[in-house]
Amino acid sequence: MNVLLTIAKFGMMVAWLVMITNAVVPFQSPWQEIIEAALVITLLGHTLLLIGARLRFKDGLSNQDKLSLMAFGVFGWLSISMKKR
Repeated sequence: MNVLLTIAKFGMMVAWLVMITNAVVPFQSPWQEIIEAALVITLLGHTLLLIGARLRFKDGLSNQDKLSLMAFGVFGWLSISMKKR
């Protein structure tokens, strides 16, 4: 499970790299619009996960946990859940 989680986190880092690169140096159409939409959807989804995690984990989240949720989304949630057990 840990190996798959690490691979998934690496894939998410690559996705963030592509989205941030597109924000700095836009790709050609239609890729620019598609990647910008993916960035907005990703930020919205990860923010909702952060809100859900704050409600779920009553003992609070460390700053590292919050950053993990914003960077890796559901993969960060799985890591935090495994750590809290």
